[in-house]
Amino acid sequence: MDLETSSPLLEKLKRRPTKKAVLVGLKPPAQMMKNMKSVDV
Repeated sequence: MDLETSSPLLEKLKRRPTKKAVLVGLKPPAQMMKNMKSVDV
């Protein structure tokens, strides 16, 4: 993973500092929504 390439991604993940959020960030939006709901609730 290049820090320069992940910079924008990391900034978004910094708002929700969760290990799952980081893993979800690498997954497709569909899975992201499912996981995010699980993490949020």
